[in-house]
Amino acid sequence: MSYFNRAYSLVIGETGELGVAFDTEPSEIDNNPKPLHITFKIEKSDKVGEKIKAKFVIYNMSDASISKIAKDEKVTFKAGYINDTIKTLFVGQIANISTVNEGATVKTTIDCIDGYKPLRESFTSSSFKGGSTVKKVLTRIITKDLGFPTPTFNNGKLGGSEGINKVYQTGSAKIGASASVVSAICQENFLTWVIRDGAVSVYPIDGSTNVVVPLISAETGMIGSPSKSLENKSKLKKSKELKITFKVKVLLDGSYNTGDLVKIDSEFTNGSYRISEVSHNGSYEGKDWFTTLVLLDGVR
Repeated sequence: MSYFNRAYSLVIGETGELGVAFDTEPSEIDNNPKPLHITFKIEKSDKVGEKIKAKFVIYNMSDASISKIAKDEKVTFKAGYINDTIKTLFVGQIANISTVNEGATVKTTIDCIDGYKPLRESFTSSSFKGGSTVKKVLTRIITKDLGFPTPTFNNGKLGGSEGINKVYQTGSAKIGASASVVSAICQENFLTWVIRDGAVSVYPIDGSTNVVVPLISAETGMIGSPSKSLENKSKLKKSKELKITFKVKVLLDGSYNTGDLVKIDSEFTNGSYRISEVSHNGSYEGKDWFTTLVLLDGVR
């Protein structure tokens, strides 16, 4: 049985060392005659230093499955609709687990953070020869120390800054918590970095990844009309520039991610914007199964 043609897959554990998995396909896991009811809230932001968080509530898991779930375990969550390729909404690690009994109902809550373990444990102590570029330095720290895949870069428009192409003329040493070292390097070169579903993107402050994602329109799943406001959403600390901000609600869709570019087609606006915030909200047997986006105008 599927509710409103919804589909999901929640996998806890590393490939080859699988802990538990729940999805909307019939499964022998927990001997469930139907998929377990779950709710979720996933919040993503391209604000520097902002952690990508997810909260999952799983109803009536067996004791055997609950016992297999532990802090720091990898969590991969995909969701969407039947007869469509369900997309990844979140990849991260478990930060906290709790289980409570509410009458005949057992509720297990799993709080997760994208990059939770590497952000907490990674430390950098490396020397770089003169002639190294910012891109080379960031790539080594992100892959060797933080343990993420090779990051994606977009140098974009940086004014007078060289960004990732800047060359360190003399040798340099980078020492400290790896996330803090990466943030410092980015800040001094007018860049920002975000962790997105277990991978890192680096691009100019107030810029974008330069990745273009699907059009938002009534035909592609937009719910209602975009709401418009004027806010200071710049990532430049001293900036007082106000930007046009749109908030848009769409049917649940993992195509949209922070830093990417999207075009809105509606009676109120027709233009391209950077995705600054993404919120996925779902209740398998309830009303919620949607994505909310905060979009910024004037992307450099």
